[in-house]
Amino acid sequence: MNKATKILAAVLVVAGVLLALFALRLGTANAPAPAATPSPVTQTLTQRYPAVVAAKALAPGQPIDAEGVKLVTFDTQTVGGFANPADVVGRVPLVALAPGVPVTQNTLAHGLAMQLAPGERAVAIAVSETIGVSNRIRPGDYVDVFFTMKTNRPAGPAVGLVDDTQARLLASRVRVLSYGNASLDDVAPPPASPSVASSVQGATTTAPAPGQPGVNGQPPMPATAAVVAVPVADVNRVVLGTQQGKITLALRNPGDDAKPDTSLFPSPPPVLAGKPGLKGEDKAALDTPENQAYAGIAATGLAGAPPRAPAATPRQPGARGGGATIEVVRGAQQSTAAY
Repeated sequence: MNKATKILAAVLVVAGVLLALFALRLGTANAPAPAATPSPVTQTLTQRYPAVVAAKALAPGQPIDAEGVKLVTFDTQTVGGFANPADVVGRVPLVALAPGVPVTQNTLAHGLAMQLAPGERAVAIAVSETIGVSNRIRPGDYVDVFFTMKTNRPAGPAVGLVDDTQARLLASRVRVLSYGNASLDDVAPPPASPSVASSVQGATTTAPAPGQPGVNGQPPMPATAAVVAVPVADVNRVVLGTQQGKITLALRNPGDDAKPDTSLFPSPPPVLAGKPGLKGEDKAALDTPENQAYAGIAATGLAGAPPRAPAATPRQPGARGGGATIEVVRGAQQSTAAY
């Protein structure tokens, strides 16, 4: 091999090495950088959880308005918290909440109290199979509350013992909140503007089905009490009726909203009369349901007095009759007697 051939081969080898190095450099520069995998500690520090907190001091027993809450994020998830402020608007806190404190399920009113409308009270009534329509009543039904009271009038000089058994309607179209073990306690009221999560939860949450078999397939225990939502003006009559008479629950169609017109009948006198000399608004306030309930009602006013024929006045000895006569026949003897 001559000298020129050797020089050309060396030049080609050097050029090939340089081209290989250049290609390697270009491939390294254009290759994407490997993604850095964050450690579990980094993920924990960067992840945030939304939660509804009090935007101002919230007083217990007062409904929450839209300005009373706001949405913030925390490093940890709030147990029993809310992710949508609309889910708590209108709810009532059980305790005072300072600004920045998360609003949770445990801090809000729930249970049967949330099923009551303003002006209603929950009243328990002892029931049996005959009182409760053969145990066919379910929570959410509407019933009429009837009662019967038996009062005997003492025997008079001309008549014997008089049975004054009475039956009347005490409260009309009251809602049943619980009957036996079945209750509306677990049914939460829908939020004013529900979120997607709350809508899904509400769709999958149902009231406990009454009448389900008990433990180990045993039949459920018979119902012994029912809780009904009664207007505060009718609570006195219902409570007094359960104590002085016998209660009967009459199941009615939920679409039937007919009620008696109590303004057509005289009101029974209250136990407590209003102060003398009340005028204007003070006198009108005596007619509010709360004040009527405070004034109370007596058992005599609850039962009422049915109309009776006036009793005959006994004749005094030696007194003459009223002019009418009757013929009395005793065997072969006939006589006339005045009466």
